[in-house]
Amino acid sequence: MLKILVVPDKFKGCLSSQEAASLISQAFEKAGHEVVTSPLADGGEGTVEAVLSAVKGTKKTVQVQDPLGRNIKSFLGTYLDADCLPAKTAQECPQTAVIEMAAASGLQLLSGSEQNPLITSTFGTGQLIEAALNERVSKIIIGVGGSATNDGGMGAAAALGALLLDDNGQALKPIGENLIKVNDYDLSGVDERIARTEITVATDVGNPFYGSDGAAFVYGPQKGANEEQVKELDDGLKNLADIIKEKSGLDLQVLKGSGAAGGLAGGLVAFLGAKITPGTQLICELLNLEEKVKKVDLVVTGEGRVDEQTLYGKAPSGVINLAKKYDKKIVMICGQLGEGSEKLEQAGIKLYPLANNVYEAEQCIIDPKPAIKKAVQEIIKDV
Repeated sequence: MLKILVVPDKFKGCLSSQEAASLISQAFEKAGHEVVTSPLADGGEGTVEAVLSAVKGTKKTVQVQDPLGRNIKSFLGTYLDADCLPAKTAQECPQTAVIEMAAASGLQLLSGSEQNPLITSTFGTGQLIEAALNERVSKIIIGVGGSATNDGGMGAAAALGALLLDDNGQALKPIGENLIKVNDYDLSGVDERIARTEITVATDVGNPFYGSDGAAFVYGPQKGANEEQVKELDDGLKNLADIIKEKSGLDLQVLKGSGAAGGLAGGLVAFLGAKITPGTQLICELLNLEEKVKKVDLVVTGEGRVDEQTLYGKAPSGVINLAKKYDKKIVMICGQLGEGSEKLEQAGIKLYPLANNVYEAEQCIIDPKPAIKKAVQEIIKDV
């Protein structure tokens, strides 16, 4: 009997990380193996659930605005500092909030025809931050994957009291097309609790704020922007960065990851005093994965599409690094193989794709259970 750690990311469009972990675990358990599950996340969808499953926190539903300003139900998670208990009471212990911006400002909240980063805003993400402050937290962790926005964080800042001003000193609507119109900003009205709260932005995206490798050029097309709109957004981000540098001395362009989520990461640093940290590393720490890896014989991770980037910053990369650190055998279940996936095999990671063609992929989306069961059987046979 093997002791197995099952720690998959989501299979986008098919399974959440929690669902994938459950199906994979069930298949191993039916074969008589001992399983520890720990759903993974990368800062996008599923981050709150993954963290709360590990730290036994509380999920809270709140109303916020979606990227187009419509009221929707969203959520955040909170948990107590485990090191504080049982020495102090729960009321005395520091509390941390976990937010995934995709739950308020994510691309999955819009239909294809609605996707346009010129008119979307991170205002709802700011409302999630405010909701976290209302829970009296001392720390806020913000995962910034899956955004529909390219507003440089103006929306989130505006929701917390910041004003983005045009040439006439008038407040601008915090959307992408107004980036170029920003001439000044006023932070005097920002919620005073922000100054007392440690805000961490979790991302593995290293893009700068603007330029050919920046937020607009790299990710704008995925959010519905055409070539002309991408240029407009990039010019706007450069303008905002210039204003921020002139006013505060902060150069967002040299800050790694400032372009994450359409510049939200950089905006949170500039307007709210946040810090950017590697998301995969942070999530692995929150899930206590290092200790879990030490205690098992086999590590099973996975995601929807494996490609060269899986080794460099995607959520499973942290698991892979930990497994290698402790010389644990690691395998990977994946929806499909993408370009460069052979590099994982070369690195000693055996891949088990659920689908080898379009038909199999369609069947997996309808019912992934048979393909996962088959993959697990192959893993057991191989190990």
